[in-house]
Amino acid sequence: MQNVGAWRNAWRVFNKMPSQDVVTWNAILGGCAMHGHGKEALNHFEQMCEGVQQNDIAFFVSCQLVAM
Repeated sequence: MQNVGAWRNAWRVFNKMPSQDVVTWNAILGGCAMHGHGKEALNHFEQMCEGVQQNDIAFFVSCQLVAM
């Protein structure tokens, strides 16, 4: 259960950031993938694509999410 609290804190920090760049999006999407939140991560990946230019890492993470 300790990971659940850390995960909530990570989202809280992410959402309070004045702006998110591709690095912060990659970190949060990778965390989603590692913790089994594939559907949620794909929704957020779509949000990322609307506002941030994705890179190879973001594409790789999205492929992992689709495979979940």
